[in-house]
Amino acid sequence: MTLLEDLEGLGYETDFKQIPRPAAARWEQVTLLKSRIVLNALTRNPSKVVVFVDVDCRVLGPLDELVANPRATSRSISDPGCGAQEA
Repeated sequence: MTLLEDLEGLGYETDFKQIPRPAAARWEQVTLLKSRIVLNALTRNPSKVVVFVDVDCRVLGPLDELVANPRATSRSISDPGCGAQEA
């Protein structure tokens, strides 16, 4: 299964956008792109809670805790207590 299948199976709306990887980019540069990606998602979805999940992750259970408390950003999405797990 894929991340998209996981999320759709749990009933979550998705807003996936393919972002081209910059040529010869180092991991630091790719990591810095994530803040822009999240900002763009928040701009496209101003009245919704946005949960950023790396595409290589799996979501095996509800993300209710993250959705209910969007300011709890210090919790890792790979924490099994959040209902998600890295692939």
